[in-house]
Amino acid sequence: MLNFIKHQQTTFIKVPTKFMFEIVKNVDAYYQFLPGCSQSKTFNHKSNYFEGELEVDYKLFKSSYISKVFIQQHPQFYTITSISENNAVFKMLKSIWELKGDEKQCQANYSIEFQFKNPLFQHASSLFLKEIVNSTSNAFEQRAYTMFQEQQKNQSHQENRDGNTHIDSEKNRNQDPLNRLISKKLIDEQQLNLVLRNQEILNLIKQMQNLYQDQNQADQKCVEFIKEYLLLQQFKI
Repeated sequence: MLNFIKHQQTTFIKVPTKFMFEIVKNVDAYYQFLPGCSQSKTFNHKSNYFEGELEVDYKLFKSSYISKVFIQQHPQFYTITSISENNAVFKMLKSIWELKGDEKQCQANYSIEFQFKNPLFQHASSLFLKEIVNSTSNAFEQRAYTMFQEQQKNQSHQENRDGNTHIDSEKNRNQDPLNRLISKKLIDEQQLNLVLRNQEILNLIKQMQNLYQDQNQADQKCVEFIKEYLLLQQFKI
């Protein structure tokens, strides 16, 4: 009878623990980065449970197998257990990810134990076990770093866009309000020249611009004020 082959290791990864959890849980994306995995998909999703199928082409064998995946979630601590039994390749394959930490670093404890049906595969895997586990662990670690950096970059770009929008809005607000009213054709050159003669009125118009958050509303109120002022001056608009 073949013995179970077991291995475990711990890695410290400088990404948020929750983020690393999402990487490990996303079995559908395994084919994108996991060595030897050519296809991956999930199905039968339930609360804290789903099934995943991997197609593996690695060194001595090529096959596919289905695993049952169980998830436990706690604040800053997650466990993902994958079990596959009595399929074409394995009598039993069990892997466990235990993830704990905080927003800055994740301690990833990865353990695996398995037993092949084929004695030749069992013997060969024992020779390559360390290499297989290291390549798997490194792939998850690199995936986490890559995706986290991409997320940070996207957030930075969004913040820059939001910041530029705010700056542009402030520049527009601080622009000479009368020139803006002219450009929007809310007043004409004659009305502008009449208003420019009175510095007090100009100051009032600028103050009115700061009373309203909405630029269009501020412009409309300024136009109404200008018309009232000119009417009082006995100019027909």
